Amino acid sequence: MADSDGKLRLPWTGEFSPGQLGERALAETITIVGANKGDRAAIVSAFRERWFSNAATKRKDPSDRLRQQNVRSGNVLNGMQSYGLVSDSYYLTDLGEELLAETNAEKRSELFAAFLLKHRQGLELLDAVRGLHQRHTSVTKKNVVDELRKRGYWFTTNSGDAGKLRQWLGTAGIVDVDWRINDERIAAIAGTSLTTIGEWQSLTRVQRAFLQTVRRLGETRGTSAIPSPELLEFVRDEHGAIFDESQVKKIYQALGQGGWISHAVKSAGRGGKGGLIAATPKLLDVDFELLLGFKPGDLPADLRAVMTTPREKIYKDLDSRSAHIKGIALELLAVNVASDLGLTPLSLRVRGVRTGGAEVDLVSEGAHLLFSRWLFQCKNTKTVNVDVLAKEVGMATLLQANVIVIVTTGKFSKTVGDFAEHVSETTPFQVVLADQSVLEAHRDGGASALRERFHRSAENAMRLKRPQVLDTLDELGEDGASS
Repeated sequence: MADSDGKLRLPWTGEFSPGQLGERALAETITIVGANKGDRAAIVSAFRERWFSNAATKRKDPSDRLRQQNVRSGNVLNGMQSYGLVSDSYYLTDLGEELLAETNAEKRSELFAAFLLKHRQGLELLDAVRGLHQRHTSVTKKNVVDELRKRGYWFTTNSGDAGKLRQWLGTAGIVDVDWRINDERIAAIAGTSLTTIGEWQSLTRVQRAFLQTVRRLGETRGTSAIPSPELLEFVRDEHGAIFDESQVKKIYQALGQGGWISHAVKSAGRGGKGGLIAATPKLLDVDFELLLGFKPGDLPADLRAVMTTPREKIYKDLDSRSAHIKGIALELLAVNVASDLGLTPLSLRVRGVRTGGAEVDLVSEGAHLLFSRWLFQCKNTKTVNVDVLAKEVGMATLLQANVIVIVTTGKFSKTVGDFAEHVSETTPFQVVLADQSVLEAHRDGGASALRERFHRSAENAMRLKRPQVLDTLDELGEDGASS
Protein backbone atom coordinates (compact mmCIF):
# COMPACT_ATOMS: atom_id res chain seq x y z
CA MET A 1 0.00 0.00 0.00
CA ALA A 2 1.15 3.52 -0.72
CA ASP A 3 1.48 5.89 2.24
CA SER A 4 0.64 9.59 2.20
CA ASP A 5 4.14 10.29 0.90
CA GLY A 6 3.43 8.08 -2.12
CA LYS A 7 5.91 5.38 -1.15
CA LEU A 8 4.91 1.76 -1.61
CA ARG A 9 5.31 -0.20 1.63
CA LEU A 10 4.37 -3.42 3.32
CA PRO A 11 2.17 -2.87 6.39
CA TRP A 12 4.16 -1.74 9.43
CA THR A 13 3.98 -4.51 12.03
CA GLY A 14 5.68 -3.12 15.11
CA GLU A 15 5.38 -5.65 17.94
CA PHE A 16 2.22 -7.15 16.45
CA SER A 17 3.38 -10.59 15.30
CA PRO A 18 2.93 -14.25 16.31
CA GLY A 19 6.67 -14.46 16.90
CA GLN A 20 6.45 -11.71 19.50
CA LEU A 21 3.05 -12.41 21.06
CA GLY A 22 2.59 -16.16 20.61
CA GLU A 23 0.35 -18.41 18.54
CA ARG A 24 -2.87 -16.95 20.05
CA ALA A 25 -1.79 -13.39 19.26
CA LEU A 26 -4.70 -12.59 16.95
CA ALA A 27 -7.46 -13.86 19.23
CA GLU A 28 -6.00 -12.26 22.35
CA THR A 29 -5.26 -8.83 20.87
CA ILE A 30 -8.68 -8.36 19.26
CA THR A 31 -10.36 -9.55 22.46
CA ILE A 32 -8.49 -6.90 24.47
CA VAL A 33 -9.34 -4.13 22.02
CA GLY A 34 -12.97 -5.27 21.90
CA ALA A 35 -13.19 -5.13 25.69
CA ASN A 36 -11.70 -1.61 25.91
CA LYS A 37 -13.40 0.08 22.95
CA GLY A 38 -12.02 3.53 22.17
CA ASP A 39 -9.78 3.70 25.26
CA ARG A 40 -6.19 3.70 24.04
CA ALA A 41 -4.66 3.93 27.50
CA ALA A 42 -6.66 0.93 28.74
CA ILE A 43 -5.75 -1.11 25.65
CA VAL A 44 -2.04 -0.31 25.99
CA SER A 45 -2.16 -1.11 29.71
CA ALA A 46 -3.80 -4.47 29.02
CA PHE A 47 -1.20 -5.29 26.36
CA ARG A 48 1.57 -4.39 28.80
CA GLU A 49 0.14 -6.61 31.53
CA ARG A 50 -0.25 -9.52 29.10
CA TRP A 51 3.07 -9.39 27.27
CA PHE A 52 5.51 -6.75 28.47
CA SER A 53 5.30 -6.44 32.24
CA ASN A 54 8.72 -8.09 32.55
CA ALA A 55 10.31 -6.29 29.60
CA ALA A 56 13.09 -3.68 29.70
CA THR A 57 14.63 -5.24 32.83
CA LYS A 58 18.00 -3.62 32.10
CA ARG A 59 16.48 -0.21 32.75
CA LYS A 60 17.00 0.45 36.46
CA ASP A 61 14.64 3.43 36.75
CA PRO A 62 11.09 2.00 37.26
CA SER A 63 9.46 4.93 35.47
CA ASP A 64 11.83 4.53 32.54
CA ARG A 65 11.12 0.78 32.48
CA LEU A 66 7.35 1.41 32.52
CA ARG A 67 7.68 3.95 29.72
CA GLN A 68 9.56 1.45 27.53
CA GLN A 69 6.97 -1.26 28.26
CA ASN A 70 4.20 1.12 27.23
CA VAL A 71 6.05 2.00 24.02
CA ARG A 72 6.23 -1.64 23.06
CA SER A 73 2.59 -2.16 23.99
CA GLY A 74 1.64 0.88 21.91
CA ASN A 75 3.55 -0.61 18.99
CA VAL A 76 1.24 -3.63 19.14
CA LEU A 77 -1.77 -1.35 18.82
CA ASN A 78 -0.16 0.66 16.03
CA GLY A 79 0.64 -2.55 14.20
CA MET A 80 -2.97 -3.67 14.48
CA GLN A 81 -4.05 -0.39 12.94
CA SER A 82 -1.62 -0.88 10.07
CA TYR A 83 -3.01 -4.38 9.56
CA GLY A 84 -6.58 -3.08 9.29
CA LEU A 85 -7.87 -4.44 12.60
CA VAL A 86 -8.24 -1.24 14.65
CA SER A 87 -9.59 2.16 13.64
CA ASP A 88 -8.01 5.56 14.31
CA SER A 89 -10.41 5.94 17.25
CA TYR A 90 -9.24 2.60 18.76
CA TYR A 91 -12.31 0.54 17.97
CA LEU A 92 -12.20 -2.76 16.11
CA THR A 93 -12.82 -2.32 12.39
CA ASP A 94 -15.43 -4.41 10.58
CA LEU A 95 -12.66 -6.91 9.90
CA GLY A 96 -11.68 -6.95 13.57
CA GLU A 97 -15.29 -7.47 14.64
CA GLU A 98 -15.72 -10.30 12.13
CA LEU A 99 -12.60 -12.05 13.43
CA LEU A 100 -13.67 -11.54 17.05
CA ALA A 101 -17.05 -13.14 16.31
CA GLU A 102 -15.41 -16.16 14.66
CA THR A 103 -15.00 -18.85 17.31
CA ASN A 104 -13.06 -21.32 15.17
CA ALA A 105 -9.34 -20.51 15.42
CA GLU A 106 -8.44 -22.07 12.07
CA LYS A 107 -11.22 -20.25 10.25
CA ARG A 108 -10.19 -16.99 11.94
CA SER A 109 -6.62 -17.40 10.71
CA GLU A 110 -7.87 -18.10 7.18
CA LEU A 111 -10.12 -15.03 7.14
CA PHE A 112 -7.26 -12.83 8.33
CA ALA A 113 -4.83 -14.36 5.83
CA ALA A 114 -7.29 -13.78 2.98
CA PHE A 115 -7.48 -10.11 3.97
CA LEU A 116 -3.69 -9.83 4.10
CA LEU A 117 -3.34 -11.42 0.67
CA LYS A 118 -5.87 -9.06 -0.90
CA HIS A 119 -5.38 -5.82 0.99
CA ARG A 120 -2.01 -5.83 2.74
CA GLN A 121 0.39 -6.86 -0.05
CA GLY A 122 0.50 -10.52 0.95
CA LEU A 123 0.30 -11.62 -2.66
CA GLU A 124 3.05 -9.25 -3.74
CA LEU A 125 5.28 -10.59 -0.98
CA LEU A 126 4.68 -14.20 -2.02
CA ASP A 127 5.11 -13.41 -5.71
CA ALA A 128 8.50 -11.86 -4.93
CA VAL A 129 9.46 -15.00 -3.01
CA ARG A 130 8.28 -17.17 -5.88
CA GLY A 131 10.49 -15.16 -8.22
CA LEU A 132 13.50 -15.95 -6.02
CA HIS A 133 12.60 -19.64 -6.01
CA GLN A 134 12.26 -19.69 -9.81
CA ARG A 135 15.72 -18.16 -10.20
CA HIS A 136 17.13 -20.64 -7.64
CA THR A 137 18.15 -17.74 -5.40
CA SER A 138 18.25 -18.36 -1.67
CA VAL A 139 15.31 -16.81 0.15
CA THR A 140 16.83 -14.69 2.88
CA LYS A 141 15.52 -11.58 4.58
CA LYS A 142 17.92 -9.43 2.55
CA ASN A 143 17.06 -11.08 -0.77
CA VAL A 144 13.31 -10.77 -0.17
CA VAL A 145 13.64 -7.08 0.67
CA ASP A 146 15.93 -6.49 -2.34
CA GLU A 147 13.41 -8.22 -4.62
CA LEU A 148 10.58 -6.05 -3.31
CA ARG A 149 12.70 -2.93 -3.69
CA LYS A 150 13.13 -3.79 -7.37
CA ARG A 151 9.34 -3.83 -7.57
CA GLY A 152 9.06 -0.33 -6.13
CA TYR A 153 8.70 -1.03 -2.41
CA TRP A 154 10.42 1.16 0.17
CA PHE A 155 11.97 -0.20 3.39
CA THR A 156 13.78 1.30 6.33
CA THR A 157 17.16 -0.13 7.28
CA ASN A 158 16.78 -3.52 8.98
CA SER A 159 13.02 -3.55 8.45
CA GLY A 160 11.43 -6.78 9.65
CA ASP A 161 8.00 -6.17 8.11
CA ALA A 162 8.39 -8.78 5.35
CA GLY A 163 9.26 -11.52 7.82
CA LYS A 164 6.46 -10.58 10.19
CA LEU A 165 3.91 -10.53 7.38
CA ARG A 166 5.18 -14.01 6.48
CA GLN A 167 4.53 -15.10 10.07
CA TRP A 168 0.89 -14.03 9.85
CA LEU A 169 0.41 -15.79 6.51
CA GLY A 170 2.08 -18.82 8.04
CA THR A 171 -0.65 -19.11 10.68
CA ALA A 172 -2.97 -20.18 7.86
CA GLY A 173 -0.47 -22.62 6.35
CA ILE A 174 0.27 -20.44 3.32
CA VAL A 175 4.04 -20.18 3.76
CA ASP A 176 6.38 -21.82 6.24
CA VAL A 177 9.39 -20.55 8.19
CA ASP A 178 11.70 -21.49 5.29
CA TRP A 179 9.57 -19.45 2.84
CA ARG A 180 8.16 -22.55 1.14
CA ILE A 181 4.85 -21.52 -0.42
CA ASN A 182 1.75 -23.73 -0.36
CA ASP A 183 -0.08 -22.70 -3.54
CA GLU A 184 -3.00 -25.00 -2.77
CA ARG A 185 -3.61 -23.16 0.50
CA ILE A 186 -3.51 -19.82 -1.29
CA ALA A 187 -6.09 -21.02 -3.80
CA ALA A 188 -8.29 -22.47 -1.05
CA ILE A 189 -8.15 -19.35 1.12
CA ALA A 190 -8.02 -16.56 -1.47
CA GLY A 191 -9.82 -18.27 -4.33
CA THR A 192 -6.95 -17.83 -6.79
CA SER A 193 -3.56 -19.47 -7.02
CA LEU A 194 -0.24 -17.71 -7.57
CA THR A 195 0.01 -19.56 -10.89
CA THR A 196 -3.24 -18.02 -12.12
CA ILE A 197 -2.15 -14.61 -10.89
CA GLY A 198 1.10 -15.01 -12.83
CA GLU A 199 -0.88 -15.90 -15.96
CA TRP A 200 -3.02 -12.80 -15.51
CA GLN A 201 0.03 -10.58 -15.13
CA SER A 202 1.44 -11.93 -18.39
CA LEU A 203 -1.63 -10.83 -20.37
CA THR A 204 -1.62 -7.61 -22.37
CA ARG A 205 -3.73 -4.62 -21.35
CA VAL A 206 -6.15 -5.33 -24.19
CA GLN A 207 -6.51 -9.00 -23.26
CA ARG A 208 -7.22 -8.06 -19.64
CA ALA A 209 -9.85 -5.56 -20.77
CA PHE A 210 -11.65 -8.25 -22.76
CA LEU A 211 -11.58 -10.60 -19.78
CA GLN A 212 -12.88 -7.93 -17.40
CA THR A 213 -15.88 -7.42 -19.66
CA VAL A 214 -16.52 -11.14 -20.20
CA ARG A 215 -16.24 -11.74 -16.47
CA ARG A 216 -18.64 -8.90 -15.64
CA LEU A 217 -21.18 -10.29 -18.10
CA GLY A 218 -20.56 -13.73 -16.65
CA GLU A 219 -21.98 -12.56 -13.34
CA THR A 220 -25.45 -12.71 -14.92
CA ARG A 221 -24.85 -14.96 -17.95
CA GLY A 222 -22.57 -17.62 -16.51
CA THR A 223 -20.99 -19.64 -19.30
CA SER A 224 -23.67 -18.67 -21.83
CA ALA A 225 -22.19 -17.56 -25.15
CA ILE A 226 -22.01 -13.90 -26.21
CA PRO A 227 -22.00 -12.97 -29.91
CA SER A 228 -18.71 -11.31 -30.79
CA PRO A 229 -20.29 -8.07 -32.15
CA GLU A 230 -22.16 -7.62 -28.86
CA LEU A 231 -19.03 -8.28 -26.82
CA LEU A 232 -16.98 -5.83 -28.87
CA GLU A 233 -19.61 -3.16 -28.26
CA PHE A 234 -19.39 -3.74 -24.52
CA VAL A 235 -15.57 -3.62 -24.59
CA ARG A 236 -15.60 -0.32 -26.50
CA ASP A 237 -18.10 1.21 -24.08
CA GLU A 238 -16.17 0.11 -21.00
CA HIS A 239 -12.56 0.55 -22.12
CA GLY A 240 -12.62 2.77 -25.20
CA ALA A 241 -11.21 2.00 -28.66
CA ILE A 242 -8.33 -0.06 -27.30
CA PHE A 243 -8.29 -2.79 -29.93
CA ASP A 244 -7.81 -3.11 -33.67
CA GLU A 245 -10.64 -4.99 -35.38
CA SER A 246 -8.10 -6.99 -37.37
CA GLN A 247 -6.52 -8.26 -34.12
CA VAL A 248 -9.71 -9.54 -32.46
CA LYS A 249 -9.24 -13.10 -33.71
CA LYS A 250 -5.73 -13.21 -32.20
CA ILE A 251 -7.09 -11.87 -28.90
CA TYR A 252 -9.69 -14.63 -28.79
CA GLN A 253 -7.08 -17.26 -29.67
CA ALA A 254 -4.72 -16.16 -26.90
CA LEU A 255 -7.47 -16.06 -24.27
CA GLY A 256 -8.84 -19.39 -25.44
CA GLN A 257 -5.42 -21.03 -25.27
CA GLY A 258 -5.04 -19.70 -21.72
CA GLY A 259 -8.31 -21.36 -20.74
CA TRP A 260 -10.00 -18.04 -19.91
CA ILE A 261 -12.70 -18.18 -22.61
CA SER A 262 -14.24 -20.59 -25.09
CA HIS A 263 -14.55 -19.39 -28.67
CA ALA A 264 -16.79 -21.06 -31.23
CA VAL A 265 -16.96 -19.85 -34.84
CA LYS A 266 -19.92 -20.75 -37.03
CA SER A 267 -20.27 -20.08 -40.73
CA ALA A 268 -23.62 -18.35 -40.22
CA GLY A 269 -26.33 -17.75 -37.69
CA ARG A 270 -26.15 -16.37 -34.17
CA GLY A 271 -22.82 -14.77 -33.44
CA GLY A 272 -22.15 -13.87 -37.03
CA LYS A 273 -18.65 -12.72 -37.82
CA GLY A 274 -16.32 -13.36 -34.92
CA GLY A 275 -18.28 -16.27 -33.46
CA LEU A 276 -19.52 -16.85 -29.94
CA ILE A 277 -17.49 -16.17 -26.80
CA ALA A 278 -18.19 -17.56 -23.34
CA ALA A 279 -16.51 -17.35 -19.97
CA THR A 280 -14.94 -20.58 -18.76
CA PRO A 281 -15.15 -21.85 -15.16
CA LYS A 282 -11.54 -20.69 -14.75
CA LEU A 283 -12.54 -17.09 -15.46
CA LEU A 284 -15.71 -17.24 -13.37
CA ASP A 285 -13.91 -18.81 -10.41
CA VAL A 286 -10.97 -16.40 -10.31
CA ASP A 287 -11.06 -13.78 -7.55
CA PHE A 288 -10.99 -10.50 -9.46
CA GLU A 289 -10.61 -8.57 -6.21
CA LEU A 290 -7.16 -10.11 -5.96
CA LEU A 291 -6.24 -9.25 -9.53
CA LEU A 292 -7.46 -5.69 -9.95
CA GLY A 293 -9.70 -4.62 -7.10
CA PHE A 294 -12.84 -5.67 -8.96
CA LYS A 295 -15.51 -6.87 -6.60
CA PRO A 296 -19.03 -7.89 -7.55
CA GLY A 297 -21.65 -5.95 -5.69
CA ASP A 298 -22.84 -6.88 -2.24
CA LEU A 299 -25.93 -8.72 -3.43
CA PRO A 300 -27.79 -11.24 -1.23
CA ALA A 301 -26.52 -14.82 -1.31
CA ASP A 302 -29.89 -16.24 -2.35
CA LEU A 303 -29.95 -13.91 -5.33
CA ARG A 304 -26.36 -14.69 -6.30
CA ALA A 305 -27.26 -18.38 -6.37
CA VAL A 306 -29.70 -17.75 -9.24
CA MET A 307 -27.92 -14.87 -11.00
CA THR A 308 -27.48 -16.82 -14.23
CA THR A 309 -31.19 -17.52 -14.66
CA PRO A 310 -32.03 -17.18 -18.40
CA ARG A 311 -33.66 -13.92 -19.39
CA GLU A 312 -36.72 -15.71 -20.81
CA LYS A 313 -37.42 -17.39 -17.45
CA ILE A 314 -37.02 -14.12 -15.57
CA TYR A 315 -39.73 -12.48 -17.64
CA LYS A 316 -41.97 -15.52 -17.29
CA ASP A 317 -41.55 -15.54 -13.49
CA LEU A 318 -42.66 -11.91 -13.25
CA ASP A 319 -46.21 -13.23 -13.83
CA SER A 320 -45.94 -16.01 -11.22
CA ARG A 321 -48.68 -16.42 -8.64
CA SER A 322 -45.96 -16.80 -6.00
CA ALA A 323 -44.96 -13.49 -4.42
CA HIS A 324 -41.52 -14.94 -3.61
CA ILE A 325 -40.87 -16.05 -7.19
CA LYS A 326 -42.07 -12.68 -8.49
CA GLY A 327 -39.78 -10.92 -6.03
CA ILE A 328 -36.69 -12.84 -7.08
CA ALA A 329 -37.60 -12.36 -10.76
CA LEU A 330 -37.92 -8.61 -10.30
CA GLU A 331 -34.52 -8.44 -8.58
CA LEU A 332 -32.98 -10.51 -11.36
CA LEU A 333 -34.58 -8.22 -13.93
CA ALA A 334 -33.02 -5.17 -12.28
CA VAL A 335 -29.59 -6.85 -12.15
CA ASN A 336 -29.82 -8.03 -15.76
CA VAL A 337 -30.88 -4.63 -17.05
CA ALA A 338 -27.95 -3.01 -15.23
CA SER A 339 -25.50 -5.63 -16.50
CA ASP A 340 -26.75 -5.37 -20.09
CA LEU A 341 -26.12 -1.62 -19.88
CA GLY A 342 -22.48 -2.28 -18.98
CA LEU A 343 -22.87 -1.56 -15.26
CA THR A 344 -21.84 -3.41 -12.11
CA PRO A 345 -24.81 -4.05 -9.77
CA LEU A 346 -23.80 -3.10 -6.23
CA SER A 347 -26.60 -3.43 -3.73
CA LEU A 348 -30.33 -3.73 -3.27
CA ARG A 349 -32.00 -1.09 -1.13
CA VAL A 350 -35.53 -2.52 -1.31
CA ARG A 351 -35.80 -6.25 -1.90
CA GLY A 352 -38.43 -7.58 -4.27
CA VAL A 353 -38.95 -10.68 -2.14
CA ARG A 354 -40.06 -8.47 0.74
CA THR A 355 -42.48 -6.40 -1.31
CA GLY A 356 -44.43 -9.29 -2.78
CA GLY A 357 -42.64 -8.84 -6.10
CA ALA A 358 -44.02 -5.30 -6.52
CA GLU A 359 -40.82 -3.23 -6.42
CA VAL A 360 -37.06 -3.33 -6.01
CA ASP A 361 -34.34 -0.68 -5.75
CA LEU A 362 -30.86 -1.33 -7.12
CA VAL A 363 -27.68 0.76 -7.02
CA SER A 364 -25.21 0.17 -9.87
CA GLU A 365 -21.98 1.79 -11.04
CA GLY A 366 -20.02 2.00 -14.26
CA ALA A 367 -16.49 3.09 -15.15
CA HIS A 368 -16.50 3.82 -18.85
CA LEU A 369 -15.07 7.05 -20.22
CA LEU A 370 -16.23 8.47 -16.91
CA PHE A 371 -17.54 7.11 -13.63
CA SER A 372 -21.30 7.03 -13.17
CA ARG A 373 -23.67 5.84 -10.46
CA TRP A 374 -27.16 4.67 -11.38
CA LEU A 375 -30.29 4.16 -9.28
CA PHE A 376 -32.83 1.64 -10.57
CA GLN A 377 -36.40 1.50 -9.29
CA CYS A 378 -38.16 -1.51 -10.81
CA LYS A 379 -41.94 -1.81 -10.48
CA ASN A 380 -44.03 -4.86 -11.30
CA THR A 381 -47.27 -2.86 -11.32
CA LYS A 382 -49.77 -1.68 -13.93
CA THR A 383 -49.13 2.05 -13.40
CA VAL A 384 -46.32 4.18 -11.96
CA ASN A 385 -47.19 7.57 -10.50
CA VAL A 386 -45.05 10.66 -9.98
CA ASP A 387 -44.34 10.02 -6.29
CA VAL A 388 -42.09 7.10 -7.27
CA LEU A 389 -39.80 9.35 -9.30
CA ALA A 390 -39.90 12.08 -6.64
CA LYS A 391 -38.59 9.59 -4.06
CA GLU A 392 -35.77 8.50 -6.37
CA VAL A 393 -34.69 12.09 -6.98
CA GLY A 394 -34.23 12.47 -3.24
CA MET A 395 -32.28 9.23 -3.01
CA ALA A 396 -30.11 10.23 -5.97
CA THR A 397 -29.17 13.40 -4.12
CA LEU A 398 -28.22 11.46 -0.98
CA LEU A 399 -26.25 8.80 -2.87
CA GLN A 400 -24.68 11.30 -5.30
CA ALA A 401 -26.00 9.37 -8.30
CA ASN A 402 -25.95 10.56 -11.92
CA VAL A 403 -28.76 8.57 -13.52
CA ILE A 404 -32.22 7.60 -12.28
CA VAL A 405 -33.89 4.69 -14.06
CA ILE A 406 -37.53 3.81 -13.44
CA VAL A 407 -38.48 0.45 -14.92
CA THR A 408 -42.01 -0.88 -14.99
CA THR A 409 -43.79 -3.87 -16.45
CA GLY A 410 -46.76 -1.54 -16.89
CA LYS A 411 -47.08 2.11 -17.92
CA PHE A 412 -46.18 5.57 -16.63
CA SER A 413 -48.76 8.24 -15.89
CA LYS A 414 -48.39 11.45 -17.92
CA THR A 415 -47.26 13.36 -14.85
CA VAL A 416 -44.25 11.03 -14.52
CA GLY A 417 -43.09 11.85 -18.04
CA ASP A 418 -43.56 15.57 -17.46
CA PHE A 419 -41.67 15.47 -14.16
CA ALA A 420 -38.87 13.37 -15.67
CA GLU A 421 -38.30 16.04 -18.34
CA HIS A 422 -38.36 18.75 -15.68
CA VAL A 423 -35.73 16.92 -13.61
CA SER A 424 -33.49 16.44 -16.67
CA GLU A 425 -33.90 20.09 -17.65
CA THR A 426 -33.23 21.64 -14.24
CA THR A 427 -30.85 19.28 -12.38
CA PRO A 428 -27.61 17.36 -13.05
CA PHE A 429 -29.60 14.10 -13.10
CA GLN A 430 -30.63 12.15 -16.17
CA VAL A 431 -33.94 10.32 -15.85
CA VAL A 432 -34.72 7.25 -17.94
CA LEU A 433 -38.22 5.81 -18.06
CA ALA A 434 -38.41 2.22 -19.27
CA ASP A 435 -41.96 0.92 -19.64
CA GLN A 436 -43.52 -2.31 -20.84
CA SER A 437 -42.48 -1.70 -24.45
CA VAL A 438 -38.80 -1.30 -23.47
CA LEU A 439 -38.90 -4.52 -21.45
CA GLU A 440 -40.53 -6.37 -24.34
CA ALA A 441 -37.70 -5.19 -26.59
CA HIS A 442 -35.17 -6.39 -23.99
CA ARG A 443 -36.92 -9.73 -23.60
CA ASP A 444 -36.95 -10.38 -27.33
CA GLY A 445 -33.79 -8.60 -28.48
CA GLY A 446 -31.47 -8.80 -25.48
CA ALA A 447 -28.77 -6.30 -24.55
CA SER A 448 -28.50 -4.68 -27.99
CA ALA A 449 -32.20 -3.79 -28.08
CA LEU A 450 -32.08 -2.43 -24.53
CA ARG A 451 -28.99 -0.34 -25.18
CA GLU A 452 -30.57 1.12 -28.32
CA ARG A 453 -33.53 2.35 -26.26
CA PHE A 454 -31.23 3.85 -23.65
CA HIS A 455 -29.14 5.57 -26.33
CA ARG A 456 -32.32 7.25 -27.52
CA SER A 457 -33.01 8.38 -23.98
CA ALA A 458 -29.47 9.79 -23.70
CA GLU A 459 -29.96 11.77 -26.91
CA ASN A 460 -33.21 13.17 -25.54
CA ALA A 461 -31.50 14.08 -22.26
CA MET A 462 -28.80 15.93 -24.20
CA ARG A 463 -31.49 17.90 -26.01
CA LEU A 464 -33.19 18.77 -22.73
CA LYS A 465 -29.95 19.71 -20.99
CA ARG A 466 -28.37 21.77 -23.78
CA PRO A 467 -30.10 25.00 -22.64
CA GLN A 468 -28.43 24.57 -19.24
CA VAL A 469 -25.08 25.26 -20.90
CA LEU A 470 -26.23 27.91 -23.36
CA ASP A 471 -28.19 29.91 -20.78
CA THR A 472 -25.36 29.75 -18.26
CA LEU A 473 -22.76 30.86 -20.80
CA ASP A 474 -24.99 33.74 -21.85
CA GLU A 475 -25.32 34.83 -18.22
CA LEU A 476 -21.58 34.60 -17.70
CA GLY A 477 -21.00 36.64 -20.83
CA GLU A 478 -23.39 39.34 -19.63
CA ASP A 479 -21.68 39.42 -16.23
CA GLY A 480 -18.29 39.79 -17.87
CA ALA A 481 -19.47 42.57 -20.14
CA SER A 482 -20.94 44.57 -17.24
CA SER A 483 -17.87 44.30 -15.01
